[in-house]
Amino acid sequence: MYADLTTQNKSLLKRFSHGSRFKIAVNLLNPTSEDRILDYGTGDGFMLSKIRSENNHCQIVGYEPIPCMFEELKGKINSFSKEKSVEIVNDTIGLSKTFNKICCLEVLEHLTEENQKKEIEQMIQLLTDAGKLIISVPIEVGFSSLLKNIARIFLRQSHSNTTFRNIGYSLFGVHFNRGESSYISSHIGFYYHDLERLLLSSELKMINKIFSPIPTLKGLINSQVFFVLEKS
Repeated sequence: MYADLTTQNKSLLKRFSHGSRFKIAVNLLNPTSEDRILDYGTGDGFMLSKIRSENNHCQIVGYEPIPCMFEELKGKINSFSKEKSVEIVNDTIGLSKTFNKICCLEVLEHLTEENQKKEIEQMIQLLTDAGKLIISVPIEVGFSSLLKNIARIFLRQSHSNTTFRNIGYSLFGVHFNRGESSYISSHIGFYYHDLERLLLSSELKMINKIFSPIPTLKGLINSQVFFVLEKS
């Protein structure tokens, strides 16, 4: 199950990291009763439940295109929502430009640059004017990447493409071929600075950048980075 890799991971450190990022994400979204929120790539729906716990009057839609993940999501949806204010979908057909807030957590690192551009454009199309977009991705470059990969090897949770060469490349931010598949399972070789440049070249305005779980350490020793953007 997806939760075994994140919020229910056997590693206390990983549970803390993922718990912190969801807390930060909800705080950044700041859901109100007037909001219509889209969780883009909702996975097992944990973020849906966190938003619902924060405000049980906002309208929430969870979008999950991966078939196996969507089946897992369908099995959980009734456990945290008995009302019609939470909806799940596996495609964006029929979704109109009515979301004033969209979150996309730990999704874009699994895509090629070309597909990242496509998904960013799709989110922009679904966002209302002046709407807010929250994107989080893992930090897989520099000293943070070295610590992560050492921990993964120690916990026997290493990603595909884990080699001494690629660990060294990630430490120094050297680009290498991560693959061209529609879904790249490994985080290794993803550099958030590249995504940041894509976001800045779009019609989105960067409002803030926040690191998790310890914001003051920025990109030096952290697990995730959040981009807070606004449709201009």
